[in-house]
Amino acid sequence: MTTQQAIKSWIKEHKAEVSIWMNTPEVYRIASELLATTHSQTALNKSK
Repeated sequence: MTTQQAIKSWIKEHKAEVSIWMNTPEVYRIASELLATTHSQTALNKSK
């Protein structure tokens, strides 16, 4: 099995689980916060 096949297999096995928790308010809030953060190297260094 190649790496690509293994990843596709893992995705297929976990797709149902992911679809359940990806729409929860907490995951949505956290993802929104992460997307709103600055992604520059300087900002990342300051976040330590």
